Amino acid sequence: MNENHVRTLLETMRQYNQSGITQTISSEDQQKLLVNYEKESDAFLITDFESKMNQQINDMNEAVQVIVARLKNMIT
Repeated sequence: MNENHVRTLLETMRQYNQSGITQTISSEDQQKLLVNYEKESDAFLITDFESKMNQQINDMNEAVQVIVARLKNMIT
């Protein structure tokens, strides 16, 4: 997934404007990154169980950068 794919995914999640929308992104070795949109705070909650990261981000650009960086770490 590149930045454009991630941005489209996040924009779609925000467009539906419903809490509880969760996307699971898995690498080939089954590492998982969960992305949840929270309507109440207009923020994305990003969870990486492998590194025990749990981060809430309000800025779309920052969320895209964090997700792309985590995905790169998963495949290297």
